[in-house]
Amino acid sequence: MKPSLTITWGTQLSLLAVSMLGLFAAAFVVAQDGFTYSAKRRGTEIFVPAPEAYFVAAIFFVMSVLALLAILQARRASALNYGLATCIYGILAFAFISVSKQI
Repeated sequence: MKPSLTITWGTQLSLLAVSMLGLFAAAFVVAQDGFTYSAKRRGTEIFVPAPEAYFVAAIFFVMSVLALLAILQARRASALNYGLATCIYGILAFAFISVSKQI
């Protein structure tokens, strides 16, 4: 059996930032039922509606969850900690979506 890799504090902090930014981006896309894209060359804004935007939000959520799981695995978390992290993640996702709808 191979020894597990040790993830430094800097890497864990970076993964936490990726996780939170992905969670916030996905929540914002879901709350606004889409997002606006602005091309630099044309200068026109394009609104991406809900069905396509939800696919992008799902990618952000998956990225966020994978970063969180990498942190938990690096810290050799117990099943209780995984459950607690899942509950906190769900509460944060709901809170971000609720706040983003008011913006």
